[in-house]
Amino acid sequence: MTVCMYGALCQLAGIVIGKSGQKIRQVRMDSGAEVELSDAAGGSSDRIITITGTLQQIQAAQYMMQMAYVTALIIIIIIIIIIIIIIIILSLLSLGPYSRYRLLRWRMSIVAPLHYTSLTTV
Repeated sequence: MTVCMYGALCQLAGIVIGKSGQKIRQVRMDSGAEVELSDAAGGSSDRIITITGTLQQIQAAQYMMQMAYVTALIIIIIIIIIIIIIIIILSLLSLGPYSRYRLLRWRMSIVAPLHYTSLTTV
């Protein structure tokens, strides 16, 4: 048996545990390793994750927990991108007709010269 210990931020421990402990039970069942999270010591922002099992079981459990972190991070990034897109759309919709006209003219002042310079005269 091998024991592996490493720290995890308290804020990220929920990703490892999952809703009602579902994720950590899945990691334990799929990897065959025993995974335990300590409670945060007074004033500390870290929790100790202890994984006990064979080397293959430990590696499988670590991989599953890392994938949970990556998945959560990707979801957060997608949500941020969606919020930014919504803010841009709402700000464009809130522009008055004159402002939209000025924005269109500004865009055309950049694009139009590119079209005319590519034309050649004979």
